Amino acid sequence: MAENNAGDSGFEQIRPTAIELGPHRATGSPGPAEKRSNKGLFLGLGLALLFITAALVIFLLPDLVEPPDLDTGRAIAANASAPISPARSAQSARPAAESPWEQAQQSKLRKETQEILAQILEAQKALENNGVTVWAAADYARAIEHAKAGDRLYNQRDFAAARTAYQAAMQVLEALMEQVDEVFQTALEEGQQALEAGDTPAALASFQVALAIDAIDREANIGHQRAQSLDQVNALIDRGDELLGAGQLQQAKASYNEALEIDARSSRAAGQVQLVDKKILAREFNHKMSLGFAALEEKRYREARSAFSAALRLRPGSPAARSAINQTEHSISTLNIKALLADAKTLEAQERWREALSKYEAALTRNANLAAAQQGQERTTIRSAIHDRLERILASPQRLYDEAVHAETLSLHKKLRALANPGPILRRQLDKLEQQLAKAKTPVTVRLQSDNLTKVILYRVGELGYFLDKQIDIPPGPYVAVGQRAGYKDIRVEFMAEPDKPAITLTVQAQEKIALK
Repeated sequence: MAENNAGDSGFEQIRPTAIELGPHRATGSPGPAEKRSNKGLFLGLGLALLFITAALVIFLLPDLVEPPDLDTGRAIAANASAPISPARSAQSARPAAESPWEQAQQSKLRKETQEILAQILEAQKALENNGVTVWAAADYARAIEHAKAGDRLYNQRDFAAARTAYQAAMQVLEALMEQVDEVFQTALEEGQQALEAGDTPAALASFQVALAIDAIDREANIGHQRAQSLDQVNALIDRGDELLGAGQLQQAKASYNEALEIDARSSRAAGQVQLVDKKILAREFNHKMSLGFAALEEKRYREARSAFSAALRLRPGSPAARSAINQTEHSISTLNIKALLADAKTLEAQERWREALSKYEAALTRNANLAAAQQGQERTTIRSAIHDRLERILASPQRLYDEAVHAETLSLHKKLRALANPGPILRRQLDKLEQQLAKAKTPVTVRLQSDNLTKVILYRVGELGYFLDKQIDIPPGPYVAVGQRAGYKDIRVEFMAEPDKPAITLTVQAQEKIALK
C-alpha cells in the first residue's frame, strides 16, 4: 500500500527507523516502560510525516495543479465554455513529469502570460469605451482572434505559444490605441469637409465616428446636429439659388437666412447671403446712379446731387459716384457762375457797384481763373470807389472852399467827365459836383458895420480899416473878423460865407474897456 501511495504521489515514502532511547534490552516481550517509549516514538514520527506532507502540498502542489482560467472580458469570455480536448484531458489525468526547473519555467511563463492578458483586458476596455468597433472593427476582430487563440493554448498549458498569441493581440490593440486621437481628429475634419460639401451621409458617418470616441465633445455634437439638418439646409439654399437666378433677390435672401436660422454655421448659406447682399447693393447703387444722371440731364442739379450722394453712401469711395458728384457740382457751379455773372451785369447797369462786386467775388470763389469775373471784379472795384468818393465829396461841399481840395476835385471831375457811358447815376453825381465846384468859387456879399473907432481886419482878405458900414464880396468859406481899439479888448467874429444863403451882416466894434490897475 505504501508503494502504491508513493507511485501515485510521485514522492518516495519516508520509512521510520527504530531508535533506542534507553539501555539495550534483550529480544523478547517488552516491559511496560519499553511499551511507553515505543508509543512516543511512533507519535513523533507521525507528526513529522504530517508536517512534510503539508509542506509538499503548500509548495509543490500549486505547480502541479492547473489554475482556473482568467476572465478575458466580453470578447474572450466565450472561450470558457469551449469543450476540453482529449489531449488536455489526458494531460490533466497524467501525473506531472516535469523536473522542478521545468516546473519553475512553466510557472514563469504562466505568470508572464497572465500579465499580458491583463494588459489585453485593459486595452480592450479602453478601446471599447472609444468605440473601436465603429472605426476599426476588422483590426479589433483580428486582435480578438489572437486573444482567443492564446486562450486555447493557455488552457492546453502551452504557455509559450499562448504568450506569443497574446503578444500578437496586444500589438494590434496598442496600434489601435495610438490611432484614437488621430482617428478622432480626422473624423472631425472629414465631417466638417462633408458639411461644407453638402454630403449628408459622409458627414453623419464621420461625426458618428467622432462621437463613438468622445460622446461629449462639443464640436462633434454640434457637427452631428448640423449633419442631421443638412438636407433641410441644402434644400433651402438650393431654393434661394433658384430665386437668385430669377432675379428675386429679397426672396432669395430670405431663403438663405432661413437656412442660417437652422444652421448658423453654414458657410454655404452665409456665403450666399453675402452674394445676394452684394447684388442687392449693386442693384440699388445702379438705380441711384440712373436717377442721378436723369436729373443731371434735365438740369435738376439738386436732385442729381442727392441721388449720387445716396449712391456714394451705398458704396463709399466709389469712383463712379464720386465722379458723378463732381460733375454735378461742376454743373451747379457753372450754373451758379452764370447766374452770378448775369446778376453782376444787371447790377453794373444799375450802377450798384458794390453789389455787383460781391457777385463777381462769389463767382471767383467757384472758379478763381474765370476771366469775366476777374475783369468784372476789377471794373466794379474802381467804379465802386469812384461812386463812394463822389458821395463823400457831395456830402461835404464846404471842403471845396479849400483851394487845394477844390483843385484836386476839379481835376477828378474832368477825368470822370471823359468816361464813356458813365451811366445816369455818375452823370448826376458829376453834374451836382460841377455845381458845387462852381459855387465854391462864387463870391458872397458880406456887409460889415463898425463905429469908425475900431480897426477891422478880415483874415484871408486883409485889413479893412475904420468905417461905419462896408460891403465886400468874398469867396465862400470860413472867415474871422477882428476888431481892435486902443484901451479896449479885441473883438473876434467868426462866420461862414456860403453861396445861396441870405446876405450876411456883421457888427465888428470893440466896446469893452480894459480895466486899469
